[in-house]
Amino acid sequence: FDCRAGGYGIETPERIAHLVRSCPEACADVERSCAPPSPPPPLPSPPPWMELPPRCTDDPAYIEDGLTCKDWEGYPCRRGSLLINTLIEVDRLVYSCPQACEDVQPLCFPPPLPPHPPLPPSLPCPPAPPPSSPSPMPPMMPTLFTMGANIVIWLTPGSHNSLGRRSGPQQGACRFDDKELRFSVETWGLREKDCRERCADNPDCTAYEFAAQKDYTRCEMFETPVMKTVPVPGHSCWVKAVLFG
Repeated sequence: FDCRAGGYGIETPERIAHLVRSCPEACADVERSCAPPSPPPPLPSPPPWMELPPRCTDDPAYIEDGLTCKDWEGYPCRRGSLLINTLIEVDRLVYSCPQACEDVQPLCFPPPLPPHPPLPPSLPCPPAPPPSSPSPMPPMMPTLFTMGANIVIWLTPGSHNSLGRRSGPQQGACRFDDKELRFSVETWGLREKDCRERCADNPDCTAYEFAAQKDYTRCEMFETPVMKTVPVPGHSCWVKAVLFG
């Protein structure tokens, strides 16, 4: 029906205006005016701890409903508790207490190695000594390692052309000829004995470098010839020579 003309009981302009405003779909002589829907509210920003890298140790400042990381020690955390039951609360607990939570794995990275010092400048070669009568070869006293029917001898860089030369521990990092292609494999947390055995068992390993710093060790095995060492505290370099049985 038309509404703007009014009807029985709806005769005053105020009542007619109220009818037109309230029934735009029912009234035949009223055109609907629909405004676009309001945009949805923006999503809440994530909690600050969700944008940080994973933790290696428990957060001593964490507390939620009176519970600290110490109170969660040995218990699973991902399912929460009676008081910690929202997704944000559980995520904060899992992030803050990786050591205490039974079902969370701490993510720890080793500290970066100190940069290698630059190579020392090359010095002129000393004059050759005058020729002397040949002396008998001293007994061979390098470090030995048996590999099946073969024997592995560990020498310092520069001494692998003279197996009769004694090889002692050398403090220094392995260095190559600049024209050589370098390829190495690093392993963290090994003892030097295990590092040496891995290189001996690997037929492609030509030498290894062992670094022992304050809180970590590093074993680096090479597949290219090592020519020399440079002084680096806590580093030793050994070249592998195999005597086939």
